[in-house]
Amino acid sequence: MNKPSIPSPWPEAAQKLAHSAQSVAFTQNQQLALQVVSDILPILLSGQSGIQLTAEQLGPLCIKLGNCNATDKKERFNFLARGIEWGNRHLGWDVPLSPLFYGVKRQRNLLQPKLFQCRHLAEDLAAAFLNELQHVPCSRSEAIGHIFFSAILFGGLINPRWHQPFISALNQNDIFQEGSWLWVEMTSLAKKHTATRQGRWVADPLTHLLIYRFLDLALPTGTENPKKKSPWQLLEAICKKLPLPVEKKPRSLSELLRWAMAREVLRSSSSMLSYAKGDLESFSLPIGPWLRILTGKAIPIRLPQSQHDAGVKIQHKTLLPFENTTTAAQIKLLKKAQRLLSIDRDGKEITVAMGRKRLKTFFDEYHQQLAPTMQLLTAWGCQMLSPKISRLERRTAHPIKVSSLLRYWSEIGHKLVRAFGVENPLLLDPQDLEWVYEAIAQELGSDPYAVHRLAQFHGFLEAFYQAPEMEWAEIVEGQIASCSGVDANLVSPATYDALLNSLGWSKPEPSRWQTLHLLATILSYRCGLRPVEVRALRIIDIQGVSEWEVLVRNSSFKTTKTSAGIRRLPLSLLLNQQEMSFLLHYLDQRKQETALFGEELFLANPARKKGMLSDGELFGVIREHLRLITQDESVRSYHLRHSFLTWSHVGYFLYPDSPAKDVAALQHQEFDDLRLRALHEQLLQQPDTGRSQAYLLALLAGHSSPTTTFKSYIHFLDWLNGYERRQVSYSYPFSAKTIMAISGLSQPRVYAVLQQSLSQKTHPLLPILLNRASIYATRLRHPLMGKARVPCKIQWREKSSPIKCWAEIVGHGNEHLPENLKKSLDALTRPDWELAVQVYESIRQLDGRRIKSAKKIIQLALNCRSARWSDSCYGSLTDLAELVELILECGIPKRRILLVHHARRGQEQSDRRKYLVKWATAAKLPVSQLTSGEESNLKSTDKKGSVTIKILNDNYDEGEAKKKRGKKGSSGFYFALRLLHQQFSMN
Repeated sequence: MNKPSIPSPWPEAAQKLAHSAQSVAFTQNQQLALQVVSDILPILLSGQSGIQLTAEQLGPLCIKLGNCNATDKKERFNFLARGIEWGNRHLGWDVPLSPLFYGVKRQRNLLQPKLFQCRHLAEDLAAAFLNELQHVPCSRSEAIGHIFFSAILFGGLINPRWHQPFISALNQNDIFQEGSWLWVEMTSLAKKHTATRQGRWVADPLTHLLIYRFLDLALPTGTENPKKKSPWQLLEAICKKLPLPVEKKPRSLSELLRWAMAREVLRSSSSMLSYAKGDLESFSLPIGPWLRILTGKAIPIRLPQSQHDAGVKIQHKTLLPFENTTTAAQIKLLKKAQRLLSIDRDGKEITVAMGRKRLKTFFDEYHQQLAPTMQLLTAWGCQMLSPKISRLERRTAHPIKVSSLLRYWSEIGHKLVRAFGVENPLLLDPQDLEWVYEAIAQELGSDPYAVHRLAQFHGFLEAFYQAPEMEWAEIVEGQIASCSGVDANLVSPATYDALLNSLGWSKPEPSRWQTLHLLATILSYRCGLRPVEVRALRIIDIQGVSEWEVLVRNSSFKTTKTSAGIRRLPLSLLLNQQEMSFLLHYLDQRKQETALFGEELFLANPARKKGMLSDGELFGVIREHLRLITQDESVRSYHLRHSFLTWSHVGYFLYPDSPAKDVAALQHQEFDDLRLRALHEQLLQQPDTGRSQAYLLALLAGHSSPTTTFKSYIHFLDWLNGYERRQVSYSYPFSAKTIMAISGLSQPRVYAVLQQSLSQKTHPLLPILLNRASIYATRLRHPLMGKARVPCKIQWREKSSPIKCWAEIVGHGNEHLPENLKKSLDALTRPDWELAVQVYESIRQLDGRRIKSAKKIIQLALNCRSARWSDSCYGSLTDLAELVELILECGIPKRRILLVHHARRGQEQSDRRKYLVKWATAAKLPVSQLTSGEESNLKSTDKKGSVTIKILNDNYDEGEAKKKRGKKGSSGFYFALRLLHQQFSMN
């Protein structure tokens, strides 16, 4: 198939994939792809416009096209996707993009014959245990044994990691309840290579009632202390009492857990079964966010203090002040420190003690020149050579060798210094810090040891400088499981609505910044995009005609960490109609602005000529509002992505059942039956087969395995585990005597409850549980609920001004500007543009009296612009002083103001010097910022001469300032003054 016979869009797709400016020949795989298209959907080769196809029509084409090895498949599908994309944009097609296929790691299948072989033993054991419950326990140890046995057989507590923490929590009465939900707060203590971990187990109906009985009996400890018994000793004591033959009793804890799994395997969903067993790990919410999700109340939470190992006393350190420096100077100092620790003259490695001594000497000598990052690297080096250790540092050597420290510095030291420059890493927002680490990890590539050093360095900052915990599972996906820390938190649907309202959602015409904050929030919460993915999104990444999609892919602004990160998300399905209309309205506006500012980026503000908006600019206000609404200082904008994945999983899991009525977060239209049905039908075409939910979430998140998704982002599995066991599928033929023994109800009442559950098709113990829950509500309420309050309502506050903001003037294609201003605006470079925004917005927001005086100053500055020197030329000390004062009010530092003195012709040098000092004094600037320029030859020139004022851009070298005196100042400054003057005249 020859290229000339193929119409658009296929030649353009081949050219784009080849990164060529000229037409190219089709590759072998592209020719094969075109042959398949010709056989199955020849209309795509017709070159027609307005073609409309559905995903179902593309299905046979994708199947035929994917019948090859992985490399060829990737090339063929990439070619097909590029061609369809070009057709959608230029030929008016409405064709969904072909899927991007990539491998997803599959988990081990739990439906194995060995589990079914012991199923009858498990059922006999459960029946015998239920009969044993008719006997009231006579000791605390026996009562805890009953609860523990029940939690394993009926409550899904199968993961051995949580057995000892569960028993300890029962002994310490770490049992809490909110509404009808009772849970046990567990702490898995740190071991050699793992940190302390918090967990939560939500009770099933039977264990729930057994805990009530345990609390009512208030049994003394007696001679047998259950704290000293191992988990199996407690269970073995219960097994001995069961009237079963020896061969029908478990001989070990592992055998009991295998029998419990046999009971679960046909009842539980695959993801919940993997979670109960411990194969699918998930981090529970901290107690504050957990209570907020259950109750809908705001629980005040302050930033957590750094956690350290028990018995290790750590004194927090502070950084010392430093002189002005540069990144290059810091690199030189790091190399000097490395030379100090290199091999001695005799060829031997220096000792640890000598290395520590040399580092301290180096720090004492150069501490005034060391920027924060170099101070931290030096302190980290001293700590690594110290015998004292904190588990947060993730090291086992006490201490490490000097050669090892040099290797660590070589791997990450230079990259850290270049990434942070002279900024203080400890003052960065956690999201900004995480982004820097992610960029460094991406630069380190596939070297897991170097990435581990990065995690060690941050562990040192956590231990000694109270740095925030990082989500290493997300930063370095799949590389270092031992460094994975998860910052678990969620934003409820009601909080999301409150956040949108606080950002100006209800306003008929939100401002440009409000629009950007709203879109960033919507894309993060509804689509689960990472903050950097939101910032790097381009206009061409949002495609569609009737059904819209967003493409997450590599660009000049950002590259994905793995191939799994390249994905497409169905906007029309994930966003509601109002959100979709809002996004498309902005998209139409943005397409008209690309030639003026923002390059091809989707989210752009006229305040920035080129480049992505920073994380602080786009997400800073979002974080601030989230924290004010929830009263939780630990919540971050990244948690919007956590919320998307968690609530998506909850919605898929609950469908078609109605959400629990006593969980505040679930009482929202987001869990509406019609919406969930649409998602199920279109995203989960076969929701009852395999682990489709788990793999769908991994695809939407851009992960190569559901393990990463569940571990880092799904934080509600503990509640779902308890919810699932309340369903009728988990009901068991409980005898009336057993129910009477554990609930204290009379026989007629028990029979009435059983009859009610049978008619309503509910779990037989659920009505009893719901009836008794109110009795224990106050007794088991968590202490933090005493601080609960109604969530705050936040209103967006903007300074009012009669002058239009920069975004309103520039953001709509500047069609209202005079032609001379339009030309000047188009000619602005990026530094000039940003200076113009700063000056314009600062003066625009001045209060009434000050803005009146600013009008006069601006008018004078424009009137006295010199045709000879291009900048404003002043002969009055007072007039110059007023302009300099206004410039400083705009936040422009003094170092960017350059005054050029034009002395009267023929004047003595001593007089020139005297008047130069006089001008500097009037402007309140150092004399070094005044230079001598050309002489003024006007007869009217006063003895003191005249001065031109230049505002320099921020990217100039102070040492080169004198060379710039012959050049005019920033055109952005004078453009801002001209635009202000034009706006003043209109008002």
